[in-house]
Amino acid sequence: MQIKLVMLVFGMLMAGCTSGTPEGGGGAQDAVYRRVYEIGAQETGAMAGDPVAQFALGESYCCTVDSKPASLTFVMKDNTRNELASEWLCRSARQGYGPAQYQLARIYSGRPFKHRTPHDAADVVLGAPTNRSIALMWARLAQRRSVANAGELVTAIMHEASVADADYALQLLKTWTLAPCTWSEVIGVTT
Repeated sequence: MQIKLVMLVFGMLMAGCTSGTPEGGGGAQDAVYRRVYEIGAQETGAMAGDPVAQFALGESYCCTVDSKPASLTFVMKDNTRNELASEWLCRSARQGYGPAQYQLARIYSGRPFKHRTPHDAADVVLGAPTNRSIALMWARLAQRRSVANAGELVTAIMHEASVADADYALQLLKTWTLAPCTWSEVIGVTT
């Protein structure tokens, strides 16, 4: 128990040191948080079904790049990380947790990276695997839960989606808890 507390405090201290770091500077921070969530998952948290903890664990696997140009390609093609991130995000999203639904929409629309500074404005990752129907379904669910920026994401995806994509997304909304969710189900690529 004391080790968990020490790790949690260490993680919080690290977060304070790097909170203003641009995207990619938080790789070590993400690893610390991931370990805290994994330890907590053994007794409570993610494994016990807490959607906030599941979201946090999924986020720790997802959507950061370091400062090396090649890392963007690596992260997008690293199906092990994508599968782990999507597994935990899906568990959370299927319980109705809006931030997890929003992040899944970003991932499957080709916008996986959240930027830690508001002035970083990269949007679509060129060449990223996408599934606009699934992305639109998750974005609409996040919008229903009033997640910040979800409406803008719905609009952006709609501009890129075909009529068939939009129609299928509406069908999926009817039974969204059963819709494909993990990376291998949605993108169809496994390692």
